Amino acid sequence: MKYVLEVNRGATDQEVLKLSREEDRILLTVDKDFGEMIFRMGRSSIGVVFYRLDKWSMQAKIGAVANCFQYHGNELLGAFTVISQNGIRIRKLL
Repeated sequence: MKYVLEVNRGATDQEVLKLSREEDRILLTVDKDFGEMIFRMGRSSIGVVFYRLDKWSMQAKIGAVANCFQYHGNELLGAFTVISQNGIRIRKLL
């Protein structure tokens, strides 16, 4: 796991996505722009997990993300995943 703000503060979204590809890392984010970059702009990705849990406590967010990786780990590769109050949606990327 790598926290981008610690190692590459000020990186653009494009640079963050490129770094995740270069290092074969799934990108965990709350930034909707990554969905736009992948689906509208056609950028490639190892996988993105986007979570929308604004009203949840930090502990609940951590639990939801951990459960997603634990139970769906292999499915997250090559996919855009959304974790929300309604559950988990995994959409494979082409």
